[in-house]
Order: sequence, then C-alpha cells, then structure tokens
Amino acid sequence: QGALDRSIAEYCSVETSQGVFLSGGTDSTYLATTASSLSGVELTAFTSAFEDEFGINDDVGYASEVAAALGIPHRVVPLHAGEALKILEEVVLLADEPCAAWASMTHFKLLATAKESGVGCMLSGLGADEIFSGYENFHDHYARYLEFCAQHNASPTDGFDLLLLQDDSVMRSVLYPGIGRLFGDNVIRDKFLEPYRSWQYTSYLQDFYRECRRIKPEANLIEMMAHHECQHRIPEMLFANFEPISRKTGIGVNYPWLDPDVVELAAGLDVLARYRTPAGEWSPHIEELVPGFKHTLMRVYERKVPERVLRRPIKTFTA
Repeated sequence: QGALDRSIAEYCSVETSQGVFLSGGTDSTYLATTASSLSGVELTAFTSAFEDEFGINDDVGYASEVAAALGIPHRVVPLHAGEALKILEEVVLLADEPCAAWASMTHFKLLATAKESGVGCMLSGLGADEIFSGYENFHDHYARYLEFCAQHNASPTDGFDLLLLQDDSVMRSVLYPGIGRLFGDNVIRDKFLEPYRSWQYTSYLQDFYRECRRIKPEANLIEMMAHHECQHRIPEMLFANFEPISRKTGIGVNYPWLDPDVVELAAGLDVLARYRTPAGEWSPHIEELVPGFKHTLMRVYERKVPERVLRRPIKTFTA
C-alpha cells in the first residue's frame, strides 16, 4: 500500500486540473479515493457509458456512487455505435500503428471530453490486472500447469523445466501465451491460408520462458506470466495503442500501477499472494477464491474501497 500510494501521489498534478478514469471497479475506485485525498489536487472523474440495451451501464452507477461519496465532479461520457464508427474510421484506422485494442475508442472519447473540461493530466489504473494476475487466463493456465505436473509426478518447482522439453502440442496448451491474442486456434486453422495457417507461436513462448529461467532460476510460473504481460501486452498493445491517442489530444496519462517500484513488488508475489481460499490454500475453482483474484491487492483495497464496490460481480464487455 505504501508503494502504491506514493506512486499515486507522485503522478498526481497540482499545477493543472487532474482527471481520473473511473470505471466503478476496484482499481479505479482506489485510485480516485487516494488521489482525491491529496492536498491541492483538483480531481474530476470520467466514466464511459454505452447503449442501455446491452445491459452494461451499471458501471456508471458504481462510478457515480464513488464520485458522490468523494465529493468530486463526475462526467459520464456516452459512446454509442454511430459515434464509435466515426472514431474507428478517423482515429483507429488512420493510426500510425496497427491497433488491437477496442478500448482505444473509449479512450479517445474520454480524453477528448477531458480536454474540453480543461483537464491537463489523467490518472489510469491500467496495469493492475496485468502485474497482479487479475485475469481468469492467469488462473486457468496455472491450473493447467499443475495438472501437467500431477500427470508427470513432478513438483510445481521442478515441473517447468520438464514442460519446456515437451513437444509443441503439450507446451501450446499449458504455457501462458498472454492476453492479447488476436486469433484463436480454430480461426487460424479454419480461416487462414498458407503459410499463415501453419504459423505457431509455441517456439517463441519456449524461448521466452527459458530466458526467464536463465535470469531467475527460482521464478515461479505465475511470476513469469506477469513478466510476459510487462514485456509484451503492456508496451506492445496497450501503450502502443493508447499513448498516441493521448498525445493527439494533448493530455498526459499516468499509470501509478506501472511505477517501477510497484511493478517490482507485484511481480515477485507468489501464487498464494494472488489466489487463495479462506483457508489460505490454492484452488483450481475460481468460486472458492476469497476475495477472488489479486488477493494481496484486494486486501489493500479493503482499507479504502466501499464494500459494495469490492464485492461487485466481475464484469467485462467487448466492442
């Protein structure tokens, strides 16, 4: 908590109006709560809203409650299909680099609104899920790895080197490939032409994890998964897609969870610091984990985040 709070304070601006991306989730609520308590910080929260028929606007309700409790201005920024199509054509398709993040459209609309509101800097909770293993994919791949170890009578410590000696089909199903895959195996197999249909990424993963073991032989698998996110998804997908939009709008965006001190602490957490049952044990069943993913971080959040937000259902949505 000390490292995270120091990071938020360092990235907050007192020289210009400060904005925060507030989704109504735990990460952004903690961010807004901490930033709003700092002396001299003029904070405004910004939240995306979408068509009501898709049933995903409860985020606005949570965010509004948080902003009201903190006593900070709150801008709800709707993005409906027609406007999204225009942003897709004018911002995403004309970007200098290929864009793989649908959230680039909401990012642009939020920043444009912040600019109109006189905000000079924004705070983002991006990175918390990546470095604290807050996605279901992390948990699933670790569970698959434990199954592999059990099948080969190997301990979780010794089984990884054995895994790296297996053929591609085995490694492909167990090794964590990162979140941002654009095409699933079935799409590659059924829709692609040669030579793309035959392309495999397993050898790249094998090289990556072997290098991890060379750098830190005692590294656990979940730690190496977080490293994969830091080396690939965060710079290649998130930063490459979001940062050009930030520069285009003229607003600087800071990411306190990606401060080097916070990343170093988070990356070194073991499995039970990320997922555990009430008895303090690992479980392959997500419903048995309390308080869910990101165990250590959620314990920190309990000190500032309202109970209703802490216990809200995990919800994701796509374009």
